[in-house]
Amino acid sequence: MDAEQNPWVHYIYLFMTLLLLGVFGFFGLHALLWLQRTLVGRLRGEFKVEHFGPGPYVRRFTTTQMWLHVSIILSFLLLSVTGLPLKFSAAPWAPGLMTALGGPEIASFLHRFAAIVTFGYFAVHLGMLFRDVVLKKQRGFFWGWRSMTPNLKDVQDLWANVKYFLYLGPRPALDRWAYWEKFDYLAVFWGVGMIGVSGLILWFPGFFTQILPGWALNAAYLIHSDEALLATGFIFLFHFFHTHLRPEASRWIR
Repeated sequence: MDAEQNPWVHYIYLFMTLLLLGVFGFFGLHALLWLQRTLVGRLRGEFKVEHFGPGPYVRRFTTTQMWLHVSIILSFLLLSVTGLPLKFSAAPWAPGLMTALGGPEIASFLHRFAAIVTFGYFAVHLGMLFRDVVLKKQRGFFWGWRSMTPNLKDVQDLWANVKYFLYLGPRPALDRWAYWEKFDYLAVFWGVGMIGVSGLILWFPGFFTQILPGWALNAAYLIHSDEALLATGFIFLFHFFHTHLRPEASRWIR
């Protein structure tokens, strides 16, 4: 990406590269520190939770939210399996996967169908937020213990968790949504915006190049493919670990 040919595309490439390295670097170190601390904690017998044992239970998600999550999972997996062979078309596994999907035309149709589903669940979620915040005037979505937006306590919790990972402090008591869960949540807003808009530009190049310069297609490809790689890598490497694979998660405790 030569800055002399097109500085905009060059700087977008640099930004996306730094974003990938920054997110993977930070959460990679975070996950490794967490993994070693919980393995040691398990050997020490620090985790006493019994899965499906006695005690109160708190339902974190409504039925609608759970079905939205199912739509996110299915559409995301379909977008990943149909999009990665295009980004890594020179890889030895890409042609076989594309053939298994039915060829480029079928893969393209499935990819765009999953994109429509993505726009759909995002619109439904925004509608739910509007209903709860504006119409029902519910509070606590942007501050307090149930907030899904970052605040000062999240910085304090991150620092306390790092000290816990390094055996310098106790395991912190977190709010309903921890700082890594808020990152996951807001990453959907960022991802749908970045991937969605850039994907639409690539989907309808003739329309958008009537109002945008030609290099916008190159920029859209960079943003779309790198942001998709970031989302896919983050989900499979970190979100699964945070949510399901931590050794102190209740399903692992005996």
